[in-house]
Amino acid sequence: MQQGQQRVYAAFIRDLTERRAMEAEVARQRELIHQQEKLSALGALLGGVAHELNNPLSVVIGRAAILQDVLVGTDEERTITKLREAADRCSRIVRTFLAMARDGRPRHGQVDLNDLLVGALEFAGYDLRNANILVNTTVDPEVSAIPGDHDQLVQAFVGLIINARQALERQDGVRTLQVRSQRIGAKVRITITDNGPGMPAEVRARAFEPFFTTRAFGEGGGSGLAIARGIFESHGGAITIDDTVADGCSIVVTLPVGKGEAR
Repeated sequence: MQQGQQRVYAAFIRDLTERRAMEAEVARQRELIHQQEKLSALGALLGGVAHELNNPLSVVIGRAAILQDVLVGTDEERTITKLREAADRCSRIVRTFLAMARDGRPRHGQVDLNDLLVGALEFAGYDLRNANILVNTTVDPEVSAIPGDHDQLVQAFVGLIINARQALERQDGVRTLQVRSQRIGAKVRITITDNGPGMPAEVRARAFEPFFTTRAFGEGGGSGLAIARGIFESHGGAITIDDTVADGCSIVVTLPVGKGEAR
């Protein structure tokens, strides 16, 4: 503004930090809803495909079992045994697909945790092999059935395994993933350890916060660990990150041991 012989300037300063943060959160929530809608549609498709595969697989497994009995003591016995084992593995993968595709209503029962862990690894097996990841599995035979929702636990453990696989993709050289179950008193301890780039202390402190992620846009919404923690805590358990590991990252899950026959 001109006042006589002087030019006068007026400035208005407004802090937009909070507004921009709110706008970013709204955009993130909108993207999360979009991803959930896609996952819901994918789950419905997955469930249908798994059901369709289940019927012919049952025939293959049944016929293989008959042939296995007929060919006992022959040269072909080893071949048909391998065929039946492969069919059984496919059946377990289909069951895991069905578990992932079901709705979120709890179905509490007795869960064979060791079998569940093997199934979760088989579910992610294709991605693990494509990433050249060597998987070591050690299950404690003393681990008995635990009370819980089979489908929710499958979802949580598959998520942890996928997280480890994504971390290992940034690792050069030999890539390893260790999954171990161990009975400790009235609890079972499950450890999932990778030799990836590890997790810095500042990231580890926020790892279980909903929507917190260090990945690029489109590579994850940052809700996986938060969801897993909610599932384990609802089962009376806990999930932590072992900060004593020198290289890589180690996720530790503890769950109470129950009584009864495994489902």
